[in-house]
Amino acid sequence: MIIAMKGYFEALRQRLPVMMQTEATECGLACMAMIAGYYGLNMDLQALRKHYQVSLKGMSLRDLIVLADRLSLGSRPVRADLDSARQLKTPCILHWSFNPFVVLKKFSRHGATIIDPAKGERKISLTELSQHFTGIALEIWPNPHFQRRTEKKTIRLLDMFKNVSGLSRALAHILTLSFCIELLAMAVPLAAQFILDMALRSGDINLVSLITWGIIALLIFRALLSLVRAWMVMSIKYTLGIQWNSGLFSHLIRLPVSYFEKRHIGDVRSRFNSLSVVQDAFTADMVASLLDIVVVIGLFFLMWAYDGYLAAVTVLISLTYAAIKFFLFSAYRSANLEAIAHEAKQQSHFLETVRSIEVKDLSYRCGDGEPAVFEHVSLSIKAGESIAIVGPSGCGKSTLLKCMGGLVPQKCGSILFNGVDTHRLGLDTYRKHIAYVLQEDKLFAGSLLDNISSFDIHPDSEWALECARLASIHTEIDAMPMKYETRVGDMGSALSGGQRQRVSLARALYKRPRILFLDEATSDLDIDNEARINDAIRALKITRIFVAHRPTMIAMADRVFDLSKNAEIEMEKESPYVLFTQ
Repeated sequence: MIIAMKGYFEALRQRLPVMMQTEATECGLACMAMIAGYYGLNMDLQALRKHYQVSLKGMSLRDLIVLADRLSLGSRPVRADLDSARQLKTPCILHWSFNPFVVLKKFSRHGATIIDPAKGERKISLTELSQHFTGIALEIWPNPHFQRRTEKKTIRLLDMFKNVSGLSRALAHILTLSFCIELLAMAVPLAAQFILDMALRSGDINLVSLITWGIIALLIFRALLSLVRAWMVMSIKYTLGIQWNSGLFSHLIRLPVSYFEKRHIGDVRSRFNSLSVVQDAFTADMVASLLDIVVVIGLFFLMWAYDGYLAAVTVLISLTYAAIKFFLFSAYRSANLEAIAHEAKQQSHFLETVRSIEVKDLSYRCGDGEPAVFEHVSLSIKAGESIAIVGPSGCGKSTLLKCMGGLVPQKCGSILFNGVDTHRLGLDTYRKHIAYVLQEDKLFAGSLLDNISSFDIHPDSEWALECARLASIHTEIDAMPMKYETRVGDMGSALSGGQRQRVSLARALYKRPRILFLDEATSDLDIDNEARINDAIRALKITRIFVAHRPTMIAMADRVFDLSKNAEIEMEKESPYVLFTQ
């Protein structure tokens, strides 16, 4: 009996948690988090990322083995067919056809239960299993050095409300109003009962009239209180909405580029929209729930006073309903997560933000276990100088530019701005002095003036026009019917590629940056326009760092740095197409 009870409690403790992936490439990480949690190592994905940084390519089976070893978990890759798969030690990780990895929870008589990090837990038939299981599995178990522990970063509920002024007082008023409204609602049937039981039986018409008018007054008063409560709930909802939405958006635009590279735009949009659900839950829904609890308790005692048997039947039905909801919660949660995933896929074009010195011994790799994109790069650029970064495709030119622009955090080496490390200076301060233009830069939905001024509330129109002249786009804008009030599409689709690049360049110049980063920012321009723009920017004495392939563009640089050779190279002036030598 004792052994059986011990096994029962052990089974309760070894529950396989469901962990959903939040990045497009972290299904393997989510699978490892689930199995680690099954054995007692409770970690969320944020904590697990500290143990293993996943690249944009995702995780391989070898990466999972390395991660398991770091977590003090033993592992063994196994090749199995459908019949021998029943002998696998579960839970284990299966290599899947569409989503690279899923967790096999258990086999049943006619199928299996898996947990897909993208869709949640689901039961599948043996036919579906044979269609998607590639025959490769990874068994995992705790090794002798394994320790049960919890590594999770939790957010307290009160932290979401601590900066909202007057919230507690407003909620107290709403609860008080709600309580009064419910008391008035209960008073109406009691008054009607008094009319039927006492006034009509005694034949006192005056008393009946008085009580009737009293009921009408109560209903009117209740309606007024309901209007006041609805106004207060709406006020709180929109106050929370403004503060939470602005706070979340401010947080989003401060995140590193890698956050957005590993997530679909629809995922970010879907989470942003989830704030409205949270607002409803903590305003109308929370008030209604608290009030329902009070009303249910009050009605229970009232029913008990009238008829104890009826009250007992009501409680039994309520408990049955609660039990059904409890047992169906897992299925409801999986369906809800899947609905969120489908909603995320439907969302698009939300983030239209710009993907928008001295470098010492800088190295960069996409993730643990990945080869270095570049190593030990050192480069010094003086104020007002221009330098071209060249090299074959794939050598890391754009990545180096992103590191220098503070868009990608460097892990090895340092970047100094005016002799101060950017980590000490702070990214916010650093970004005030720089501007970054990408080849595929996008425009926001709005006017051309809005885009050039970055939607400045009080734009400097004269400076915006001057920036357009510097970017060699003023003449074309001035020829448009609405000139600078011309509307562009959701992603600037009303303009050609070359026009979008020049508007993006004008937008960067509007900030009056001290350093300008250009990543193939003039690739869609003709040579004459490119030359005019470079001459205009050179006159501003802005430090320019750019990636380019065109010989004519490279020839305009003061210096040229070949990233593939990790060295500065000299330009030979004899050739009109600019040849490079070591």
